[in-house]
Amino acid sequence: MLQTNSFNKSFRLLNKNDFQNLKIDSRFFVCGIFVFYYKKNSKDQSRIGIAVSKKFGKANKRNLLKRKVREFFRHSEFKNEGIDILVSMNYKKIKNLKYEDVFNSVDVSLKQAFARNL
Repeated sequence: MLQTNSFNKSFRLLNKNDFQNLKIDSRFFVCGIFVFYYKKNSKDQSRIGIAVSKKFGKANKRNLLKRKVREFFRHSEFKNEGIDILVSMNYKKIKNLKYEDVFNSVDVSLKQAFARNL
């Protein structure tokens, strides 16, 4: 029995072509510490890709951030909208912030972004 809040591979942008196609003819906006690229897809479910550079920190910090973004998306109503979304970091915003401040602002930034109804 498949759970409604699962996050399997069909909800993820997996390969390089998916990421490159999303950056072509897509819309983007900056919200808090994130930059969002989005475009309608031909499927009935949304897919998300998360790009976090080594500039952000060590692997454990990057993975924690990606887990938080995935968890927010997993519980959102955007899973069935048919949109491809790429979430990237806005390094100009986080340059002077501590890790604790960045992780505390993740939820606020994501709520603001998804409230815009991509």
